[in-house]
Amino acid sequence: MLVAFVDESYPNLKDKYFVSAVVVDMVALFDLNQGFRDVVSYANNAFGVDPAAELHGHEIMQQRKHWRPMAGKVRGAVKVYKKCLSAIADSGAKIFLEGVDVTRLHQRYSRPDDPHEIALRHVLERVDEYARHRGRKVLVVADVVPGQANHAAILELFSKRGTPGYRSSMLTQVIHPVRFDDSSLHFGLQAADLAVYLYRRMNCVTETSPAAEKSVREMWGTLLPALHHARLWVP
Repeated sequence: MLVAFVDESYPNLKDKYFVSAVVVDMVALFDLNQGFRDVVSYANNAFGVDPAAELHGHEIMQQRKHWRPMAGKVRGAVKVYKKCLSAIADSGAKIFLEGVDVTRLHQRYSRPDDPHEIALRHVLERVDEYARHRGRKVLVVADVVPGQANHAAILELFSKRGTPGYRSSMLTQVIHPVRFDDSSLHFGLQAADLAVYLYRRMNCVTETSPAAEKSVREMWGTLLPALHHARLWVP
C-alpha cells in the first residue's frame, strides 16, 4: 500500500490555489520520518528550536511559533528548509503539485466549483494514476480543512461516477473515505506543506532581492529529484 499525504496552500489567497501530495511506500515513509527527526534535532542543537517543533514552510521562513529562536537568521532558515527538502528527496517520496488560477476560474465560469475541490481532485487523479501503474492501493491522509466531510463525500462520489473533465477518473486505487488528520501527527503532512509552500511562493511571490530569488531557486532544485508532477491549471 502507498500513502499520499495531502496539504493545501493558504486558503486566504484569492488569485491562485494549490494542493500538494507526498506519496510514499512504507520504506520511504520510515526514511522520511527519520530524516525529519534529524532536521529537528539539528535545529534544536544549532539554534535552540523546540524539539517538538513542526516543519512548516511559512513558520520556518518567517521564524514564527517554534521557530522564533531563529529570528533574523534567514540563512539558517533556508538551510533548515533545504535539509527538509533533501530528506524528502532522499527518502524516495514522490511529489505531486496542482494549482488553480482562481481569477481565471471565475472569469470563465459563472458558478465554478470550489478551488480546493478542483485542485484536490486534480492531484488525486494523478496520484491514482501513479498508484495504478504500480499495482498499489493508496491511503490518502489530508490535513484538517474546513468542509472536509463534504470534500470526502464528493471524492467518494467520484469513485462511483468518475471525476469531471476530459481526464475523468474513477479513483479506483484510492481507499475511501479520505482521512483527515492534524499535521502534528504526521511528518508526511509537514512534507506536503513544505512542498506546496515552495511551489506557491515560486508562482505567486516576486522576490525582493537577488539573494532571496537565488535561495528559492536552490530550494526548488533540492526538491526536483522527488518531483513527479507539477501543474498550474489556467481555465
